[in-house]
Amino acid sequence: MSEPRSDREWADFYADERDIYDAFVQKLRVLVETLLDEAEVNHAWVISYSNAPGFVEDELARERRAGHPIEKPLESNVRVAGVTIGVHNDVPVDELGDLIRREFAVVAQSSDPREARHAKPITYGYVHYLVSLDERRLELTEWARFAGLKARIEIKTLLQDVWENVDLDLPFYDADSYPAEVRDLLIRAAAGLAAVDELLTDADEAMRRLYAGYAAAIEAGELQIGINGVSLHAYVLTSELVGSLTDLGVDVGFQPYPEYEPGWQSIEPGILWLLRRDDVHTLAELEEFLKQATPRARKTLEELQRLLSDGEFNPWATPDTIVEWLWLILRRADAATIAMMRYRDELERALNTLIGNPVAADEPQET
Repeated sequence: MSEPRSDREWADFYADERDIYDAFVQKLRVLVETLLDEAEVNHAWVISYSNAPGFVEDELARERRAGHPIEKPLESNVRVAGVTIGVHNDVPVDELGDLIRREFAVVAQSSDPREARHAKPITYGYVHYLVSLDERRLELTEWARFAGLKARIEIKTLLQDVWENVDLDLPFYDADSYPAEVRDLLIRAAAGLAAVDELLTDADEAMRRLYAGYAAAIEAGELQIGINGVSLHAYVLTSELVGSLTDLGVDVGFQPYPEYEPGWQSIEPGILWLLRRDDVHTLAELEEFLKQATPRARKTLEELQRLLSDGEFNPWATPDTIVEWLWLILRRADAATIAMMRYRDELERALNTLIGNPVAADEPQET
């Protein structure tokens, strides 16, 4: 039986094999991104990495000094090579783990190994999986050369990723290396980030709960609800009146987009900003405006469509934009307000023309 490799020998071996590990995790990253997109997981980023051999040797030496020598580091939880998935706080990590277990052969699952060595570790551990390719993929020519390789798939929130970078910059690796006063401060810092993540998760759950409550109230005709981003988002998707006006927009010639749902980021700088600017406080006030606008809505939208029909741009009729256009036109917004909406030039010009705002003359084309 041959002697086990030393930490240096393992690092040298990995250095010789690093090219194939690089290729493996880069291909793995593309696969993971595809799987997340197919599962409609709202992730922040996916990156691949392969650490330098010197980093791997340092990790092995630390584990050995701590009394935990690792015989096969390339098949262990040592952070050698892998893929990191950055997730938002609303992503259920357990369901993401189910996806990983379904698509790969999971060798091990763990959080930060230092948690097992210290009663109060200076760490904000994250879930990671050591995986290899299952038989399905190894039968494919494009994956066959990666047989036997193992890599980590890590799941981190933004703050877990932040802490890992902070952790790398700390002067000492082990908690016991710090004076008690410093160690306690660092432990509190790591715990503080974990608490912030928990609060952000609670905030997301509260928004979802409030959204469901707003939607139920709107469907029941209860509109004495204060306007905020969540209530307004629920209104434009739930209101029968908004739905009928959107259908009217399609009927006069704007492009249909039946699967569209306005994102939070489009609500705030759009209709929410307009309502705040005009001192509108409840959904009932917005509903009343739309009821009064309904008899004029067809002719108004037909005129807007006519002004756009000579060009190549025909916008979609979506719930939020239909409400915005009617609000701008029927309340006769000035050109500065329309410019703040950041529409395409063709739409901005058509709105200003329809309202009667001054419109700059077209520059003469060179002949």
